[in-house]
Parts: sequence; structure tokens; C-alpha cells
Amino acid sequence: MLGELPDQIKLLPSGSLSAFAVATGLVAVAALIEWCLQLVADGVMPFITFFPAVLFAALVGGAGPGAFAVCLSFMIGWWAFLPPRMSFELLGLSDQLNLFLYGLVAFLLVWGGAHYHQLMDKLREEERLRRLAMGEIDRLRKVV
Repeated sequence: MLGELPDQIKLLPSGSLSAFAVATGLVAVAALIEWCLQLVADGVMPFITFFPAVLFAALVGGAGPGAFAVCLSFMIGWWAFLPPRMSFELLGLSDQLNLFLYGLVAFLLVWGGAHYHQLMDKLREEERLRRLAMGEIDRLRKVV
């Protein structure tokens, strides 16, 4: 069963263009959901929808796409969802703390997601080597 796990989880090569494209798409979807939330109730926790986008970007694509998702969502969130909207104007202390804490927690998510991505890559490689070794053992048994 464990040998099947790497085939069931689709990871993109770390730092590939497709991984960055997925990260961009995840952030775009998160921004759209955040925008809809802001229409329903103004002031709903800004950045809340970006956390899963960042985590999944790092899980699927590794540290580079995860960090890219953090930076992209940071800029979009600051510009679009913190007052004054559609501006990068200097913020009050609470908004500055929101930005700082979002960045801190988001990079922790990237670290965890990227670590998982590396472990899955290693597990895939070990499984590939195990299958090669088992195939060689089976071939030698047939010869003997």
C-alpha cells in the first residue's frame, strides 16, 4: 500500500514553470474567494483565504512556488483588501501587524509544505530503486 502512495499524490517538479503556474492559479482563486467574502461582510479576516493557497503551492511545487505564492498573495492582499483599498499606502499598526503575521505564518507553511514535497520526492526515488531491485531479483531467480 505504501508503495502506491507516491503515484496517488501528484507533485510537480520543484521550481518548474508548471509549479509556478499552479501557485499563481491558487492565489488567484484565493483572491477571488476573498473578494466575494469582502462583498458579503466587509473586513472579514484579510489573507485568510491565502493560507491554503500558499500551503498547496508548497506541497505541490516545493519551496520556490510556495514562496512565490506568499509574495504574490502578500501584495494582492495588501493592495486589494487592506484599507485604504487599491493602494500601497502606509498602514496603521494593526494592518502592519496583519501583514507581518501573515508573512511569518505563510512562510512557515511554505517550509512545512516544501519539506513534505522533498520527503515525497525521496520516497518516490526509494520506491523506484526498490522496484528496480525487485525486478533484478526476480530476473535472477528465473535464471537460476
